[in-house]
Amino acid sequence: MRFFLAQAPQAGTAVLNGEEMHHLLHVYRGRPGMHIELFDREGVHYEALITTCDKKTVHLQILSRQEPLPTTHTKIVLAQALIKSKSWDVVLQKCMEIGVDRLIPIISDHLADGPDCAGHEERWEKVLIAAAKQCGRTSLMAISPPQKMAALLTTTAHMPLRFMAHNDPTLPNLKSALTRFSAPPTHVLLAIGPEGGFSRQELLLAANAGVVLFQFGRYTLRAETAALVMASVLQFYFEPTLAR
Repeated sequence: MRFFLAQAPQAGTAVLNGEEMHHLLHVYRGRPGMHIELFDREGVHYEALITTCDKKTVHLQILSRQEPLPTTHTKIVLAQALIKSKSWDVVLQKCMEIGVDRLIPIISDHLADGPDCAGHEERWEKVLIAAAKQCGRTSLMAISPPQKMAALLTTTAHMPLRFMAHNDPTLPNLKSALTRFSAPPTHVLLAIGPEGGFSRQELLLAANAGVVLFQFGRYTLRAETAALVMASVLQFYFEPTLAR
C-alpha cells in the first residue's frame, strides 16, 4: 500500500500525519521497523522505514527515491464548469484514473448554487489521493484556481488545440473535429459546461478565441458523464497507452 507524502523529506527523513497517519497505523497496523511506499504530488516515489510513531505523527527514514520518468504524451487539460459536489467528486476521481493531467474549474454563467457548490479544495485533494492509491497513479492531477470563461481563454491561449462541448446538432461531433488535425499536440484543452450547458455569451467568447465547438451526439449527457467520456476519447486518440 502506498501513502501520500504531503511534505517533502528533510535530511533523509519524513513524517506522516492526519488521515494518512491514521490509515497507516489503524488500518494497516503500521509499526516501527515496517517498510512502506510513499508518493508525492509530483510523482516522486519513495521507499521508507517507519522509525517512531506517536499519537499525531509517524516518523520515517527515506531509504530510496525514484524520480518520475519523463513523458512525451499529449497532456489532456479538462476545463470543467463547477457542478454539485457529489458529481464533482466523480469527475475528480475518474479523471485521476484515466490520466487527465490538469483540471481547470470554470465559474460559469449557469452556476446555480454559487462557487462553493462543488465543495472545497481540501476535500478535492482527499478525493485525488484516494483515487491515486486505488488506480496506481504516481502523481496527483493538478487543479488550477477556479476562473471565469474570459480568464480561461486567456490562460489557455498557448494551447494548440482547444475544444468545447455544446449540445447543438448542427456542430460536428468530436471525431469529425479531431480528423482536422494530424500531429499529436503537446496539450489539448477540453471544456465541458454545467448542467444546462454554457451560456450564449460563453460560447461566443470561445468561438471568437478559436476554440473548436463540437456536439455530443444523439444523447444529452450529464456534465460529469460528458467530461469523462470526452476526456477518455481524447486520451485514446492521442495516447494509446495512458501515462501515469
